[in-house]
Amino acid sequence: MRASGGRALALAFVTAAALAGPRTAPGARAAAAPAPRAVREDDLLRFEWVADPRISPDGSRIAFTRVSVDTVTDNYRTSLWIIAADGGEAAGAGEGAVPRALTGGPRDAQPRWSPDGRSIAFVRGAEGKPGQLYVLSMEGGEAVQLTHLAGGAAAPAWSPDGGSIAFTGSIRPGLDADTMKAKSKREPGRVVTRPVFRFNGQGFLDPEHPDHVWVVAAAGGAPRQLTTGRFEDGAPRWSRDGKWILFVADRRDRPWFGPEDANLYAVPSDLAKPTDGGALKTVLDIDGPIGPFAEAADGRIATVGHFATDPPRSYDQDDLLVCEGAWPRRKVRDLTATYDFDLAEGISSDQHPPRGGGGGAPLAWSDDGRAILTTVGRHGAAMLARVDAASGEVSELTDARHEVIGASATPDAKRWALTLGDP
Repeated sequence: MRASGGRALALAFVTAAALAGPRTAPGARAAAAPAPRAVREDDLLRFEWVADPRISPDGSRIAFTRVSVDTVTDNYRTSLWIIAADGGEAAGAGEGAVPRALTGGPRDAQPRWSPDGRSIAFVRGAEGKPGQLYVLSMEGGEAVQLTHLAGGAAAPAWSPDGGSIAFTGSIRPGLDADTMKAKSKREPGRVVTRPVFRFNGQGFLDPEHPDHVWVVAAAGGAPRQLTTGRFEDGAPRWSRDGKWILFVADRRDRPWFGPEDANLYAVPSDLAKPTDGGALKTVLDIDGPIGPFAEAADGRIATVGHFATDPPRSYDQDDLLVCEGAWPRRKVRDLTATYDFDLAEGISSDQHPPRGGGGGAPLAWSDDGRAILTTVGRHGAAMLARVDAASGEVSELTDARHEVIGASATPDAKRWALTLGDP
């Protein structure tokens, strides 16, 4: 069963002076504290959220997305901020534990550190237009735009050498974003031919122009499309040697009425032309769905998913799977088959950061390859946990009074940045 709950979660920064309150001179009568008032509906408009925390490779700084409400446009504002990871002063993070703004927004999200920690790639949107990929130098200056795709760009991922960035994007030949916006205002109706045609926060889907995997030089230049076809490709990640870009996709013709199923694929990162042919390799194919994945130093791949049953069971939960051997991976071990809770899960809540672009559940190998770290959903809470790669023993690392909403780790997985919430 998936953990669920109705917690109201919010994060805020306050100063020590605000916590201390006003001082009263000796002998003077303290001013009466204001009477508490009832909660009003417009209090919801003052909520702010911390989303998608991303720790720098050296563990000294954390970039995150700040989400607030814009009452004028009836929308959310997102901007990038940074803070020292140790609560003290860190280079480029400002004074003490005070966060500072990296961008002004209003639609900046998905910050991703370069391997050397000197730059951040992120996605910037504009009113009525899809987001595009930008790179911001931590040494100062304006952000540089890398993409101009009509369908937009998302999910940036740096190559191990820091020279390239993979991302998802789509093109709409002859139909740019301004034309699409004007067309949508003229449309008297819409013909729907698929049972899945719309998502919350995303609007109507465009099955004729699915997202594919692209790559672009971090220094700029024309992006290259690496995959094609009629199937939607998931967020990319680079192999440790930088030769492949891996992604998850469901490439069935009619996936809507059967059990969930998705495979892990890889495409060479140095292709000059897009491909869906022989260059595309299947890394992992199980009879069932898979989700987040991570590669160990020795080539093992950890992923979260489960094996489908016939007939399907509505109560199936995801386990932690470890895959070994040459591609396509033949040997798959279920590490948590006897663990009675969901892996890489949280709780359901309307107070998770909206429009934050968190990028899914965390999954990382320990530096010695003896454990995998991810979240577990249990009894209405979500904790960061360590799973032994040999025995499958699960050890919770954070307490059950909080929910881990977002997380990221340094490359050795020894330091983590967490967004935590509680009732």
